[in-house]
Amino acid sequence: MKHVFLLFVLLLGLIPMKAQPSIEWQRAIGGSQGDEAFSLQLRNTNQLMVAGFSLSNDGDFQGGFGATEIWLTQMDSLGQVVWRQHYGGTADDRVHSIKSIQDQGWVFAGSTNSNNFHVSGNHGLRDAWVVKLDSTGSIEWQKCLGGSGYDEAWDIVETSDGGYIVVGNSDSNDGDLLENNGLNDIWIIKLDNNGSLLWQHTYGGSDNERGFAVTCTADGGFILAGKSFSDDGDVGELLGGYDYWVLKLNYEGKIEWTRILGGSGHDDGSDIIQTYDGGYAVFGQSRSMDMDVSDNHGNYDLWLVKLDLEGKLVWERSYGGTNEDYGRSIIQSLDGGFIMVGQTQSTDGDAVGNNGLADAWIIKTDSLGNIAWQKSLGGTQDELFHAVEQGADGAIYLAGHARSNNGDVSGVHGKIDYWVVKLGATTSVSHEPIPLRVQLFPNPSAQWLQLGLPVVEQDMQVQISDATGALQGTWKVQSDARLDISGLSSGVYYVSVLSVSGQRYAGQFVKE
Repeated sequence: MKHVFLLFVLLLGLIPMKAQPSIEWQRAIGGSQGDEAFSLQLRNTNQLMVAGFSLSNDGDFQGGFGATEIWLTQMDSLGQVVWRQHYGGTADDRVHSIKSIQDQGWVFAGSTNSNNFHVSGNHGLRDAWVVKLDSTGSIEWQKCLGGSGYDEAWDIVETSDGGYIVVGNSDSNDGDLLENNGLNDIWIIKLDNNGSLLWQHTYGGSDNERGFAVTCTADGGFILAGKSFSDDGDVGELLGGYDYWVLKLNYEGKIEWTRILGGSGHDDGSDIIQTYDGGYAVFGQSRSMDMDVSDNHGNYDLWLVKLDLEGKLVWERSYGGTNEDYGRSIIQSLDGGFIMVGQTQSTDGDAVGNNGLADAWIIKTDSLGNIAWQKSLGGTQDELFHAVEQGADGAIYLAGHARSNNGDVSGVHGKIDYWVVKLGATTSVSHEPIPLRVQLFPNPSAQWLQLGLPVVEQDMQVQISDATGALQGTWKVQSDARLDISGLSSGVYYVSVLSVSGQRYAGQFVKE
């Protein structure tokens, strides 16, 4: 019998031609003022959490405390609202990242200028704000982090020990900050499961740095991405303007290596993921057409960079047209390719089907970054996607903002609304059975691995293979769909689940 890993790779390698997906539903959520959805999380098959902030105090967002309020909206797979809650104080409060966590609750990270109502412990002008919620959205704890200056959190990830890693930026050198290299530094924070600060580090040079994305890596460390304008300190040589800045850290947050990517123009890294092959994909936007950047269609292009495990550039691709095009988030798709979202103002080049002004834009590629399909979504005004998730059934969920009330958009309440869209799974020309992706968490994990299966059937079989394809064992799924993986060595592993009905699921996890 062939190894499960080999079967998984063969299935993913089929790269069939796929049709462009169509909209299954779209929802505009908001009030009469400005409302922006910034982050999206899909849990199992029927829990969709949308996080953003709002200036409204009417329509869908009534009862806020003050200026800009954080609003979370949990929806089902049909786009119906399950519950909605607001968080913050009387000043400006914003959320940039929300994550589903192992205890079935939620954690979000952003920033706050408030120091009342839900917010306490603010250090100064603006603090990074981290909030832990239970499954119904009630606050279990909140933590203001920062100093007397301007401090923000942009991304948060649960770690295998039940704590959290947070990345953002800071210009403070007091309070929770031990040092500042000059102007804004990238700031990384490690919290325990109660929100207590375990350690923090700042990275940068004498000019401005911003940290936007962080993820846990296979070796128990962290990889983070942002941008840098310095040519000294931790940064070293700058290529020109802002550059992508990628930092690989160990489990204590100490630098193992860094990588500057870009050209002589401005290059802004906004997201990073560890890929199925153990390397990394860095995503954002670029104005360059030299040095690391081989092509530019005009103004800003979306720019995707594939790195190997040591941070060496493997390949890079630019996507766009002659106008401004911006990249916000990336995920690796079920078939091993990539799904990227942002905005396009172009009507040429790679951007086909613009509805007017700026459209929200989604691009699907193969594993080498070649476009499989792209879709412009919106109306005659301005739309943008900040976040993307793909379900185990292949459906794609998107969140951002909409100003239009025509074209693909309906139901906008005022100036600008949250915009949430579900695209149906693309239909393959090939009839080969392609496994559905199973959600695995926590990931990385040291002992227990939870399988996020839509349905748990009695006697379902789970096989785990290592990165070489060698079968490491077979497990039988119990009612809690939880596996003890403590006997595995550290590394990357592949999971194959075969249901009694014949449906196959596949996924990847990192054993710490």
